[in-house]
Amino acid sequence: MSAPVGLRRPPGVLGEILDRTVAELPGLVAGPPAPGPRRDFVGALRAPGLSLIAEVKPRSPSAGALRPALDVAAVCAAYAPHAQAVSVLVDGPHFGGSFALLAQVRARVPCPVLAKGFFVDERQIDAAAAAGADAVLLMAALLAPARLGALRAHARSRGLAALVEAHDATELAEVVASGATVVGVNSRDLATLRIDRARGRALLATVPDDRVRVAESGLHSKADVDAVRGLADAVLIGSAFMAAPDIAARIVAMGLGR
Repeated sequence: MSAPVGLRRPPGVLGEILDRTVAELPGLVAGPPAPGPRRDFVGALRAPGLSLIAEVKPRSPSAGALRPALDVAAVCAAYAPHAQAVSVLVDGPHFGGSFALLAQVRARVPCPVLAKGFFVDERQIDAAAAAGADAVLLMAALLAPARLGALRAHARSRGLAALVEAHDATELAEVVASGATVVGVNSRDLATLRIDRARGRALLATVPDDRVRVAESGLHSKADVDAVRGLADAVLIGSAFMAAPDIAARIVAMGLGR
């Protein structure tokens, strides 16, 4: 099968990741979807208050190894009492994740699990479904509108929700126009990897109220979290927790304890 059409190649690290992702697609083999019902990702994020999507993220391109000795059971035990959903990186080379890691997490938490990676092809969504994901991340930075629509439809056909992410005003307009229910705003410049929280908040303020709004990237303190209350329905946080000696204490300190 040839590479999918309708992709965008952004500059910098994300473009390099895209090239590698496309090159690896022919070797990706997904088993049948995991048995059992999917957990309600959208409903979980619509719970009263600011919802938490806590992320299992062993490493990052900007910070390197975040938790070199990853104890999946311990991380899940820290997340389970507080998180409305858990995000798991499924990219290996840059983030230390995998679909196998997602399956381990899914078995240890009671909430919905988001497969976070660089999804450009239906085969990846099938692999996420086979690993037990309840939702997938789709990035407007990688997907032209027609391709984004095709992958959202394929995810729905597998029973998966989609968190559709934008990182600038042009992408956000496309995401909103696509009809995406869960809209993520990434405060990170995907070319330079720099964080601009003010830009992220400004974009969140333009997302229609009927969508589930998710603030992503650069949230490291209670002040950062408080700044998006009222603008976002949920926050997605990984690095701040994964680098913390006591994950549960860090969640509470950031005002996200339950």
